[in-house]
Amino acid sequence: MSTFLLVVLALDALVFAIMVVGALTQTRQPDGIGHGIMILMLLVAGIPLGLALLFWWLGLPALALVLGLAPPAAAVGYRLLQWRGDRHYEATTEGADLFTDRQAREIAQAIAGGDEAALRALKVQGANFNAAGASDETLLTFTIFYWPERVALMLELGADPNFGAGAGTGPVYRAVANGKADALALLLKAGARPDVTDAEGTPVIFHTLKTTDTRGFTYLADAGANLTGRDAQGYTLLMATASYRTWREASMLLAKGIDPMVTGKFGDTLTSILTTQHMDAKDLADPDYLAFLTQLQARGITIARKT
Repeated sequence: MSTFLLVVLALDALVFAIMVVGALTQTRQPDGIGHGIMILMLLVAGIPLGLALLFWWLGLPALALVLGLAPPAAAVGYRLLQWRGDRHYEATTEGADLFTDRQAREIAQAIAGGDEAALRALKVQGANFNAAGASDETLLTFTIFYWPERVALMLELGADPNFGAGAGTGPVYRAVANGKADALALLLKAGARPDVTDAEGTPVIFHTLKTTDTRGFTYLADAGANLTGRDAQGYTLLMATASYRTWREASMLLAKGIDPMVTGKFGDTLTSILTTQHMDAKDLADPDYLAFLTQLQARGITIARKT
């Protein structure tokens, strides 16, 4: 066996032994993903090592060397891919992949760096804070997605809260779709229109019901959003609140006079949703749910759930 092959196999064996000891001495039970990665790493290190030793024993040192070099080559390749991914993420969060205009990129990089002085200097120089980039991205939607804590500054410096607004695009849609309720409040306060839609024409307020933080619903409703729109299934907003079990929002809609007797595109009604959707004992005992049922009963609607 050549000295080089001996060194390679010895290092492979050492690394594999360290990995095995590490796996056996875990002080905490790894989660599913962590356990899978651990097994994969052991296989990547162990299988080539075992085959390399086998080929060496069979008198095939060249094949043994190739297999012996496989684990370190895989490790180096993985690290290079990780490095490229990190570089791509950093470039994206700094706007390099989104904005081709030099001044727009300067603004994006100042946003990413939290450099308020640079942003104010660019404003004095007459920089356009409503520049658009790739994929309907604007400097404001970029800020909402990556740096929502800097939305107030962008609005102060002249970013238009309605610039780029369309079906499934624009600041308000970006804030709602990505659960940025605080950013949404700032946009609406700055004059953003609340009645934007997604690409299918569903009013954006429907999307506020899909997360655990439903403050966006209240913000849009208070800003004058249309509460009588329909989604792609023909659901009213009241039907959607029942479907997502956001009972406080459902009660708010009833209090605002929204009709509870509307039929959806496929024959669904508020009553059919409430009587057929699965609810366990805890759901049925929810005080907000019970308060909503009381409101319905006051309007002559009694829910008799199917058992």
